[in-house]
Amino acid sequence: RLETTRISRASADQRAGRAGRLGPGRAVRLWTRAEHAELAAATPPEITRVDLTALVLELAGWGRTDGTTLPWLDPPPTSVVAQARELLVRLGALDLEGHITALGRQLLELPLHPRLGRLLLAAHARGLGRTAALAAALMSERDLGGARDARTLRVTRCDLFTRLDRLHERKSDTDSDARTVAHIHRVADQLCTLLERRPAGATTRCAAEDRETELMRLLLVAFPDRVARRRGTTTAGGTGYVMVGGRGLCLDPRRSAVAPTDLLLALDADPAAPGASDGVIRLACQLEPGWLQELLPHLSTYRRELLFDNERASVGVRKRVYHLDLLIAETHDAIGPDDRDAAAHLLAAA
Repeated sequence: RLETTRISRASADQRAGRAGRLGPGRAVRLWTRAEHAELAAATPPEITRVDLTALVLELAGWGRTDGTTLPWLDPPPTSVVAQARELLVRLGALDLEGHITALGRQLLELPLHPRLGRLLLAAHARGLGRTAALAAALMSERDLGGARDARTLRVTRCDLFTRLDRLHERKSDTDSDARTVAHIHRVADQLCTLLERRPAGATTRCAAEDRETELMRLLLVAFPDRVARRRGTTTAGGTGYVMVGGRGLCLDPRRSAVAPTDLLLALDADPAAPGASDGVIRLACQLEPGWLQELLPHLSTYRRELLFDNERASVGVRKRVYHLDLLIAETHDAIGPDDRDAAAHLLAAA
């Protein structure tokens, strides 16, 4: 897809120089001197602005648990490295000390982002290797679909299903689409070849009628930090969500064919447009609340606390369930016998 961003002054000068090499003439910038002065002086090094998850995994494979101590030409931001290590721990590729695991070694053998590699390995064990290979190719290569699909295709539980349908039918509206479809199939073929070389085949095959649901569950395993909860705000632009980490998102029916649900996976999202506070979800997948505890119990936490209710002038119990830092469910209950002393202190303070 086409993304437009502001360039730096150095990039603008380089573009003018490139035009000048073709022949004499003038290079005209279609912006004002004031706007030019507001541009960044230079483009930040790529290592400071991209996802470093694959790099951190490769360093761990070399035995370096702390890549920030290497003599980098441009050192990576420590916060970005920490986020990458945290994701790899959640995926099971690293242990808590940052050492690579057996699963991490397997992910290094795949030419994919660790997320997609995790999806591919888990799907291979369920007899869904080919489907996951197509999904991984769709998410790692040029996207097949877009706003046109969201408006014209059936409402779905996962935006990947509409893309997969087109791949299976090899539908293409233009020559460019035809080349994209062929390329995605070639990439999927290569991934399947890598899977076939693995000694372990499918251990528990998934029934044909459950294949879509199983793929959705596997996507959760690969994208555990992309869980989003509906905020209840619905506007002309779509339904509001908040994702793990607190990022605001919007599920726009003009961009996604997934019907709003309380929980979903934001597999891919565009940044917030100028003047907007929320990003727009491009690829979404519905979630069942029970899947979080079933598939990722180690990422769930429970909090129970006593609270004084001003309206009722009494003390009650609030129970909350979190997935990472995202509030998933909240219930209220009466205090029990063991809460009486703590409740008395709260009443006295109130």
